[in-house]
Amino acid sequence: MKFLRFRGLSLFAQTLILLVTTLVATTALLITLIVVLPETPPNFVGMSDVAEALEPDVAPHLSHSRKEGPRLIITRSAAPPIGAAAMTSDPALAADLAQRLGVPAGQVRLFFEADEDRQVPFADRWPGDLVPRIRGEALFFNEFVAGAEIDGRWLHVTRATQEGPDPGIMRLILLVGANFTVLLPFAWFFARRLSRPIRQFAVAADRLGRGDDAAALPLEGPAELRTTAQAVNNMQARISAFVRERTAMIGAIAHDLRTPLARIAFRIENADDALRTPIQNDIEQMREMISATLSFVKAEAQPKSHVPVDLGLLLARLAESEASIGRNVALSGRRTATIDGDPVSLQRLFQNLVDNAVAFGGAAEIELRREGGAALIEIADRGPGLPEDKLETVFDPFVRIEPSRNRATGGVGLGLTIARMIAIQHGGRLTLANREGGGLTATVTLEIGTAQ
Repeated sequence: MKFLRFRGLSLFAQTLILLVTTLVATTALLITLIVVLPETPPNFVGMSDVAEALEPDVAPHLSHSRKEGPRLIITRSAAPPIGAAAMTSDPALAADLAQRLGVPAGQVRLFFEADEDRQVPFADRWPGDLVPRIRGEALFFNEFVAGAEIDGRWLHVTRATQEGPDPGIMRLILLVGANFTVLLPFAWFFARRLSRPIRQFAVAADRLGRGDDAAALPLEGPAELRTTAQAVNNMQARISAFVRERTAMIGAIAHDLRTPLARIAFRIENADDALRTPIQNDIEQMREMISATLSFVKAEAQPKSHVPVDLGLLLARLAESEASIGRNVALSGRRTATIDGDPVSLQRLFQNLVDNAVAFGGAAEIELRREGGAALIEIADRGPGLPEDKLETVFDPFVRIEPSRNRATGGVGLGLTIARMIAIQHGGRLTLANREGGGLTATVTLEIGTAQ
């Protein structure tokens, strides 16, 4: 119940809660890791560490393992130490080391790699310093070698070569990696929870635009989405009511026109042939247009079903039915592609296209194939084709292209209009294109699994 209340909050509130939660969880995790993990030893050697390593009671062990910082190597030699080419020396630092050991400055040698540019927190910067200092003590981050003459023998001390990666870097990598590993599942979960209502809203809105019989958008998710869904549902209800009223009005007008046409036909029965024949032809044309309009209105008024439709099976039955009455209709290509839709409407869509192909090309070639997540149905003929500027115009209601696509062969001009409308209602599209070598190809594209 608490989670449902969380999902009902606004997107701003949900995002703020998730950001605060993530910040608190990240901070808690980092503090826990810092407390649990061993502290990273400092990566420097102080002057006091060098002096301690050269003390007589330490030197005999030939090595000095410190609790913190790099391990020191101690050796005995008859000669004083010599610095490498990259090293330098500082008499003040050598004197400081001699004072700490309690021996004359002539019995001490100190060589080191300069490190005057290193930034160290709380460091003291004295003029001319070659290494950083903290509270007056010199710190050696780079290589160094020191020596002291004790009891006639020279003791040398250097820092041991570090083996493996730097402990500080490894600690940082461990902290970041652990933080990322722990927080990634939570980030993925919360991001998915935030985006799911938006995805559902987008899918529902897309389905809503395919026909006025689509289900209303669910009023769930964040407050902003619920308000938007309610507004879209109200708009859809108003549009649907307007379309139904308009369709009913068109049907009523078409139906009422039959009576005056019958009267006109009756009154011209005794007229001369020269006058009666053209008027009768016009009356027949108007009757066909009225019949097509009433058929369209009746089909729109019928409830649409949304069931899985096997396009291959539907087209195969259509081709067999056309062949049984002597029409030259052939089906090729992929034989399986299933979408969700209304089988009666889809049957009418393909029937209209086949009728056009047979009427103007003498035969229809049907091909079904699948490209990505869409089914493509091409119905082609070898007729005269269409002018390029008329390929879109023919989809307008009652448009006929003369002279080849006239009333004698092409109906009243609603077939392609209805066909495109059905394709759009199923989330698809219908386009026309001229074929190479003559003819026309009608291509229907329907998304597999998402058409409604």
